[in-house]
Amino acid sequence: MVTISKLVAFALTLCAGAALAKPLAVVEAGSVSLERDGNVNATSAAVVGLEKRQGGEGVHLVNCNTYSTVIYCPNDGDCNHNPGPGNSCATAGIRKWEGTRQSCRFSTGVTFSWFVQANAQQQPDFSVVGDGDNGRGRPWTIRKDNKHNMYTDGNGNRCDSIYYAL
Repeated sequence: MVTISKLVAFALTLCAGAALAKPLAVVEAGSVSLERDGNVNATSAAVVGLEKRQGGEGVHLVNCNTYSTVIYCPNDGDCNHNPGPGNSCATAGIRKWEGTRQSCRFSTGVTFSWFVQANAQQQPDFSVVGDGDNGRGRPWTIRKDNKHNMYTDGNGNRCDSIYYAL
């Protein structure tokens, strides 16, 4: 049996020569074994790809140096830049994202609401930590992000993704 940390280390080793520098998958429950032929066998588990920025829409809960903002990404695979008009919902000051249901209304008229569990920052990166809704009939799953830099705004504020919803 291979532990998750060994599996992630193995995946990173395999990718050392490539441009990929992050784990390939997270196992949310169950067991994982690495077969002799190199295949991963996950039993009673949900294996979730971490290639989260590969298309499809997404929402990021972002902290910049002096304020927080909610970013809508029509194509989450191309979301590491200052959002266009109507795709950002700024808040006053730095927001505490966790512990209460919150919402933000975009200039497009769409309201995105979310709940992030109170202990979300104590969870591993990419863990499911909440849910979201935009009133359009589809649920959003919120995961803890790795606080990567998404962009720097026009005033020089560094803006990092704290949580993301897909």
